Amino acid sequence: PRIRYNRILSNNITDPLHPGGGGGGIRCCNGNPVIENNVIQYNFAYCGMAINFYHASGIIRNNIIAGNYGGTVWGSGAIYTYMNFQSSPILIENNSIVNNNASTGCGGLRLYNANFITAKNNIVWGNLPSQLYISGCSPSISYCDIQGGYSGTGNINLNPQFIGNTFYLSSTSPCIDAGDTNAIYRDPEDPLHPGYALLPALGTVRNDMGVFGGPHCAIIGSSTISIRNTGKNYITDEYVLYQNYPNPFNPVTKINFYIP
Repeated sequence: PRIRYNRILSNNITDPLHPGGGGGGIRCCNGNPVIENNVIQYNFAYCGMAINFYHASGIIRNNIIAGNYGGTVWGSGAIYTYMNFQSSPILIENNSIVNNNASTGCGGLRLYNANFITAKNNIVWGNLPSQLYISGCSPSISYCDIQGGYSGTGNINLNPQFIGNTFYLSSTSPCIDAGDTNAIYRDPEDPLHPGYALLPALGTVRNDMGVFGGPHCAIIGSSTISIRNTGKNYITDEYVLYQNYPNPFNPVTKINFYIP
């Protein structure tokens, strides 16, 4: 299955024993899905608070995974892996895994007893009590921004500089143009400005870490999930103003902005 462009919000696992207390947003067992361009937030589970892979493999890419909570068994993790589907790999790429909170274990990535795991170009930040918990496996983790640091090619430990609660990157973010340099991971190119990334990616076409970078990036919603009519007029308090380009310029420049 391909699970795309969904808001998976505020779901709850009520029984810690069945099915293993895992998968507040998505639980995958004996499957091999593609999960991309989703907002997965505020879900509760005893492990795998957002996504639980149990004897499963697949691709998890370009998702906002934030604010999920719980985590009292199996080492927790916003994303939890246990074993694989047959011999298929697990790819975790260009996600923003941010501010997930587990009462025990790990709030970010819990990679356990699974093979062929690749985590690349992700932002793993602000998760409690830790960002990573790895046992029984040897994942390849590279070109990720991981709070507290993690050894591996291209990994950094720098504040990603999100703009408000949108998970968009500020123009000075160290995650811009910091992902894998291989051409297959490039951001989409702006056809009007060759060599520059097409929004929501920023900078050049080198991969941007996080949900809004890489070839599969798309403009997806922030954590705002609805608008209530109160009979009053409000001025928007959430916006993104991008760096103009070219800069310096003569006589024309282009300024991009985003308003939800």
